[in-house]
Amino acid sequence: MTAFGEMLKGAADGVEHFDCHASWQWVTANPEAPVAAVAAYLAMVAVGKLLIKERHGFQLRHLFALWNAVLSAFSTAGLVVCLPYLFLVLTHRTPEELICSDELMWGNGSIGGRPERPINSEHPLLELLFFSIDTIVHGDENEAPVLAASCYGHMGYFMTAFMLSKFPELLDTAFLLLMGKPVSFLQWYHHATVLAFSWFAYSIATPTAMLFGTMNYAIHSVMYAYFAVSTYTRYFSFLRIYITGLQLMQMFVGLFINLYTYYLVRIEQVVCSPSYSDTYFGACFALYASYFVLFAHLFYVNYIDPPKKSKKL
Repeated sequence: MTAFGEMLKGAADGVEHFDCHASWQWVTANPEAPVAAVAAYLAMVAVGKLLIKERHGFQLRHLFALWNAVLSAFSTAGLVVCLPYLFLVLTHRTPEELICSDELMWGNGSIGGRPERPINSEHPLLELLFFSIDTIVHGDENEAPVLAASCYGHMGYFMTAFMLSKFPELLDTAFLLLMGKPVSFLQWYHHATVLAFSWFAYSIATPTAMLFGTMNYAIHSVMYAYFAVSTYTRYFSFLRIYITGLQLMQMFVGLFINLYTYYLVRIEQVVCSPSYSDTYFGACFALYASYFVLFAHLFYVNYIDPPKKSKKL
């Protein structure tokens, strides 16, 4: 069976028993996949922009609202899984371990290792969120609990799903083109680069991917819900400034995480995951810095100094 077939089988076996090794092997063996997807996407944008100048868009309001509602529900499910995991990591481990530890991702401190399957535990926070997740192995009561590697189970499934979701999210732009709406540089640049970088980060298995993915789930759960509702009413339009503000904050936090990781690895030279290379640091900084500038500009022109509408005589 091919690695891709094993990835599909892992998903079919159930979220609780998911193992990210097969999907990781498939991603590392197929670096051309995001290149082809981005190339096709950019061609679609270029051709679509020419076509919408010559014809009216299609009436896809209901389908567009449903699409955004599905993406919001998916992002909410990912947030419900990933946020408690990060909470448990940060309450039982240091931030440096979260950033540097391959063990938290793969188990046994190596990519090839696999930890013992953890027992199901009843954690108050997880009970509050109405689901159980194989997160903790209880050890000595005087010691911190051992966290299951995030490659497995619910966490592994939703981290893999996060990376793969960047492909169908390209349909956001397709909907705009089909409805005859303008597509901004921020729109297509963000979609294309996030897809490429998510694939790259998954292929080298950086521990900080958990932080970036969880932040993205949080923002998208709100943003796509707003898009779905605003298709029918402008009653919630006052939320736009807060959503853009959250996106801007996400980019600032992403920049901080990248710079702090660089400080730990290159300046302090702590024992850290070998996945962090100069290529990774450069790409991560360039993307988050560009996103921050673009979203800051969007915030400024929309809410601080919006263009004045000329009065008709």
